[in-house]
Amino acid sequence: MVFEHGNAYVRVDHGIFELFRRNIVIGSYRAPLNWVKVRTDARRGGVTRVHVAPVARRDAARDIF
Repeated sequence: MVFEHGNAYVRVDHGIFELFRRNIVIGSYRAPLNWVKVRTDARRGGVTRVHVAPVARRDAARDIF
């Protein structure tokens, strides 16, 4: 699965989550999928904000929703 928007490129492949940004400060992020939590927020004007963060505990991924 691939998602591209602006300067961000997100890919999930074979259980690996990858986030690439064309921004020197943030750079890229790669981790096993079960170590990452993702949350979305619907915003005004049809915009969706996506939050990606590492999971502090591996079993915490179930608790994000």
